[in-house]
Amino acid sequence: MAYLLVFSDKTPIWRHSSLSTAHVFRFADQSTIPLLAADRQSQGTRYAGWAPTSAIGHGGGHALAWVDADKDLFVVDAGGLDRAGHGRRPVEEQAARLTTNGAKAGIFNGVPDCASGGPRLSPLAVALFEC
Repeated sequence: MAYLLVFSDKTPIWRHSSLSTAHVFRFADQSTIPLLAADRQSQGTRYAGWAPTSAIGHGGGHALAWVDADKDLFVVDAGGLDRAGHGRRPVEEQAARLTTNGAKAGIFNGVPDCASGGPRLSPLAVALFEC
């Protein structure tokens, strides 16, 4: 199964950070699946990207990782993407939530966001980053 991650409605936060609406396009049936549920879609996503499948311990297929507006990490494997696509349900309903401690100030899971313009790190390169 082939997918495309699509972003829209980008809203800047700081110099190197933003929130966007994210969808997954499924080539097999030309369908678009929202990443977040309708009640959370307006909050946006800080980062989303294709993850190495080895990162979640399953062989083959795709894996998608993202950081939501609350700075928590999520990951879904190919099976979850397929289930979300068949039922036209938001991808997050099939995802594993890896963190629950994201905070407006202090805890930045997956995406560093320092107003001081400190060193740029790759998104999802660190599990916990404090400014």
